[in-house]
Amino acid sequence: MIRQIRSECTYAFFEISWINFNQIITLREMTKSISLFLFLSVSIFLENIDALTLSEYIDQVSTRQKSIQGSQKSAQAALKRAEEANLVVLPTLVGDGSYFQDDFVKATFPVATESQYSSKIGVKEQTPVGLDIEVSSIFQKQNLIGYTGTPYSYSQNQILLVASLWRNILGAEVRAHKNFVESAAMASHFSELYQAKLGLANAEAAYWNLVLARSSVEFQKNSLKRSERLYEWNRKKSMVDLVNESSLSQASANLALRRTVLESFKSLEREMRYVFNTMRATPGEEVEELSAALDLNEILTLKVPEELKVRDDYLAQSYSLDAKAAEAQSAREKNSPDLRFYTSFMSSGQANSGESKAAIANSFQFKDNGYSLGLSLTVPLSIFNLAAARSGWAEEIEAAQLKKEAVVFQNRQEFYNLRHSFEEGVNLLKLRLDVESAQKKRLESDQKLFDRGRTTTFQLIQAEEDFSSAQLARLDAQAKALTLYAKLKLYL
Repeated sequence: MIRQIRSECTYAFFEISWINFNQIITLREMTKSISLFLFLSVSIFLENIDALTLSEYIDQVSTRQKSIQGSQKSAQAALKRAEEANLVVLPTLVGDGSYFQDDFVKATFPVATESQYSSKIGVKEQTPVGLDIEVSSIFQKQNLIGYTGTPYSYSQNQILLVASLWRNILGAEVRAHKNFVESAAMASHFSELYQAKLGLANAEAAYWNLVLARSSVEFQKNSLKRSERLYEWNRKKSMVDLVNESSLSQASANLALRRTVLESFKSLEREMRYVFNTMRATPGEEVEELSAALDLNEILTLKVPEELKVRDDYLAQSYSLDAKAAEAQSAREKNSPDLRFYTSFMSSGQANSGESKAAIANSFQFKDNGYSLGLSLTVPLSIFNLAAARSGWAEEIEAAQLKKEAVVFQNRQEFYNLRHSFEEGVNLLKLRLDVESAQKKRLESDQKLFDRGRTTTFQLIQAEEDFSSAQLARLDAQAKALTLYAKLKLYL
């Protein structure tokens, strides 16, 4: 692009120089040629500078703003942590091993030293239906040193089933714990995701605020120029007594007011530049890029989401309440009497020769089999305290459900309120555009009448004030419409 600009400028300069060399070249003509060359160079350069678009600015904010990056990373981490809930009901590997040696002299084996090795390995699973399953293999080897007997090896395969009949019946406590882990992680995920989206929405607002502030400054500059012309006209006429002192005073006061208003808008624009750079983590308050002008047609044709979706912060609240309800359900189950039925089936094998492989092989022949059945019961003795605690946790579950319903209702209400407010804001913008257009025509008409001496300075100042107010009102409507649309985008 720079090479193209440079070539265009060079071509323009040589074309101008060729025209001048065909004529009588004077110092003044050369000066004019150089001035025209510089003007064309700057003009072509400025026309080719691309304005910083909203999408480009949002990309800068996303890649530079540490808080947004932190929220996005936390959201991803929480989503991964949600997988931890599956570990509650997935199989786990269990195992242990031990060795001991006893040199104590016994009456049965007065000269023997006993050594024993034992190990266990298996898989255990806590199912979501209240049934615990464990499949394991046990191996033991015993040796008596100093005794004429042979070593002894023993192996056993076992399946153990434990069913909850009261506490954790049908897996209520297990599922509650699983839901708690998952809901807590998802609440953190959507909370951080909303913070990241909110940061980008604030960045979008900062972008438009700067564009609007700069537009306001340009409006006030144009208004100041018209006020300066009005004042100069009255000043010159007053010098030859063609206008009275009142008209000159009115023009002077209006000029001072326009200067004051312009300075206030410049100060506001400087603050907007500071916010603009802060959002993209750029030090200072200077914004070198040219801000894009607002496309009114684009604003007037913006589409709002028709389908109701749950905003991320409301999803975070909903999952947080789910976690609270699951925690209450788990505590309620924990305070219940614990009645369990257990049964096991086992197949054993042994080898008096002490060969480990033979003992393990014999255990898989299912010749020496056995089984067991049993019940276990644990009941707190303080029945009244137990009943009060269970009742309290049950009410906590109901309270969480009521709050969740309130969250759903609030999300629906805010969405439709924002959508209607945006539609009303667009309609208001259209009306204020009509008002601005009418006030502009009025100002132009009053200016023509004033130039012909058919109206007063006061009337022209009043038309200028009304036009300036109409411009600012239109900018205010634009700002509100864009802010509402940025909030609506949080529902996408």
